[in-house]
Amino acid sequence: MKNLIYLSTLLLFISSCSKDPCGSYQSKEYNYFLNDSTKAQIPFNGYDTLTYTSNKGDTALLIGKWKINSIDSRKVNTSGNPDCPKNDIYRNEFVDVLYLGSNQNLFSLTFNSTVNNWKDEYTKTIINNISEYNGYTYNYNSVLLYTTPVIIGSQTIYGFDLDRKDGLPSFVYNKAFGLLQIKITDSLTYTLNK
Repeated sequence: MKNLIYLSTLLLFISSCSKDPCGSYQSKEYNYFLNDSTKAQIPFNGYDTLTYTSNKGDTALLIGKWKINSIDSRKVNTSGNPDCPKNDIYRNEFVDVLYLGSNQNLFSLTFNSTVNNWKDEYTKTIINNISEYNGYTYNYNSVLLYTTPVIIGSQTIYGFDLDRKDGLPSFVYNKAFGLLQIKITDSLTYTLNK
């Protein structure tokens, strides 16, 4: 009996000395939400129709399919110990807008504002986002220099010019009006109608 008490006491002592694999680690929550100036880089409501006319005379009608504002949540085990089941939670906000049309030269536009790598806010524009076709992506942050004039109707509007100079489509963008002009090739340019 004495040995049983001794053995029970020893086991209790050993179990009380065993370490918790999580130690004092406390799970954390990180929230990365878009500020209003980044959201304002997408001036479309997502259900409107955008009309572009090319320098060749054809028209591209792009119909808004959606504008989604949501929060993406991820759980990540950042405790440093695979035996510790504690997860940190990362939440980031994003806005997605999609436009689709039937013109073979300009049939899809996607706009996405998000937090990149959980810290840098940016807006991304994807022109003709179809895997078999011309999927071109452009990233730009909230500082846009409006130096390029585009004539829309009888009005001159200045925008941010991203000229790829590598044969890929480029565009002129304005936060208040959106994509003012899209240069598909050196000889084919579409301009927004207002």
